Amino acid sequence: MTAPTPAGAAPPTPTALLVTTDADLHDDVHRLAAAAGLPVEVAADPGAALRSWVPAAVVLVGADLAGVVAAAGPPARAGVHLVTRDGVRDALFRDALLLGARDVRALPEAEEWLVEMLTDAAD
Repeated sequence: MTAPTPAGAAPPTPTALLVTTDADLHDDVHRLAAAAGLPVEVAADPGAALRSWVPAAVVLVGADLAGVVAAAGPPARAGVHLVTRDGVRDALFRDALLLGARDVRALPEAEEWLVEMLTDAAD
């Protein structure tokens, strides 16, 4: 549930939350989010991720931090996706389940999907 916007105030700008320390994944997601018109907030640790978890329009968790973020116990929410640049491995599905992620996607193969999903989130 979103807090009401005070009269005359602009609604908050939607953002994507990217949880990763992977520089290549970071660069790819920023490039694709720019194409979709959605700003990206980056969290490099579970504490920072949890602070922005709920208000983000969409949450993208990099495979590099999926296990530690899942162990931190983020609240359940829609719009969580696990993303990787190293191909989809079976172990990622366990982390995705623990995160409540809708799916596991590998870049660059999923770039078109990611731009469409981020564009929808920006709207």
